[in-house]
Amino acid sequence: MVFADLVRGAGFRGPADAWTLEASRRLARAIGTVLRRRGAVDGAVVVGRDGLGKDATLRNGLASGLVMSGFDVVDIDVVESDRFTTTIRQGPIDGRRAWHPIGGVYVTRSKDAFSIMIFVANLGDSEAGSRPLVGPDLALIARVADEGGFATVDGGSLRRLPSALLPWPAVTPTAGAADWAESTDVNPLDEAG
Repeated sequence: MVFADLVRGAGFRGPADAWTLEASRRLARAIGTVLRRRGAVDGAVVVGRDGLGKDATLRNGLASGLVMSGFDVVDIDVVESDRFTTTIRQGPIDGRRAWHPIGGVYVTRSKDAFSIMIFVANLGDSEAGSRPLVGPDLALIARVADEGGFATVDGGSLRRLPSALLPWPAVTPTAGAADWAESTDVNPLDEAG
């Protein structure tokens, strides 16, 4: 997989079968490396998906790659996009400073392809709010994913928090809360996924 070929507008888009555990982990490690280069050292990266993006391999690869980069990951599972970006802006999640979001990775699916959008929150720019990465930022992440040279930092952790438990209200009823209970039995740090 060549990540530079997957950059589309405000994210990465590729065929569903191309997102293996290793490919998604590699992309997440590149995201973590770029966030570290931009000054992110504390806080959590939120991982979420729309109702169609049910793919444990992709989600587990993204979560484990971010943990390998030393970030705390909060997996909120199925959540609508507006609530996802609110989660990144509002933090801290669960009242813990360590879970204050610095960014997020949101997965959507359409037909036979997955799209992955990456958001950042205020990395040194108080006016930034929560915004998707585009253009040069995505090209840099793609280059790091293609070439390697990842930041490896100990201390990352994973926490699964169903979006139904977020402290701010849903825009629409949260789909998939029952699915979350079924999906937590897979450890994203396991190689087998």
